[in-house]
Amino acid sequence: MGARAWLIWALTTPLLVYMGLRSPWSLVVPLLFCALGGAMSLWLARLPQARGWRVALYALTFAAFMATLSGWLGHAAPFAFESAYRPAEGIARYLCGTPPILSMSALDAALDVLLEADLELVREKSEALTSFFVQAVEEACGSAVLLVSPRDPSRRGSQVSFAHPDGYAVMRALISRGVVGDFRAPDVLRFGFAPLYVRFADASGAAGALAEVLSSHAHERPEFRRLSAVT
Repeated sequence: MGARAWLIWALTTPLLVYMGLRSPWSLVVPLLFCALGGAMSLWLARLPQARGWRVALYALTFAAFMATLSGWLGHAAPFAFESAYRPAEGIARYLCGTPPILSMSALDAALDVLLEADLELVREKSEALTSFFVQAVEEACGSAVLLVSPRDPSRRGSQVSFAHPDGYAVMRALISRGVVGDFRAPDVLRFGFAPLYVRFADASGAAGALAEVLSSHAHERPEFRRLSAVT
């Protein structure tokens, strides 16, 4: 067990050196903890009943590491949009938002198609789609939701937002039905429209799903009220 601790220490040394170049204290403190952890692990490894102490020691050593790159995805509550940064627990604090290479390759291919499109036509469809959705929702849902996006399509992007007191639970219920939007505190339902591939039939279906969730009170089910990290 002690040898494993020293191996971990050796493998993390390049990272620590990089951190030290950014900030001397971010190198010194973790380095001292790793050295102490390795030495104590060698001693604790001699005791057959010391497994619990070794686990606690490793946890303490890990907690000493401070992420040099503090990214949005490594925040304890990324969708709370707090003014101060709070690192997430455990390894999640090291997420810094760099997209995976395979995802970037797929995006690059999609951009090739987008470059072939006439952006004036894309914008025209965007305005038509969002206007159609606003009308469909207001006809189907009435006063149950409130439009918070500008009504003038020229003053909004390719998204529409409605407010509802139980917005979070309503959106979770919609997602379970295949209508994937997002939620912004305290009560905003956001629906995005990609005009290159979203159809008017899709917008109509989303409006119908929203009306069905509200009329059936499906959003009042407990599973849709459980908060998740991503909203």
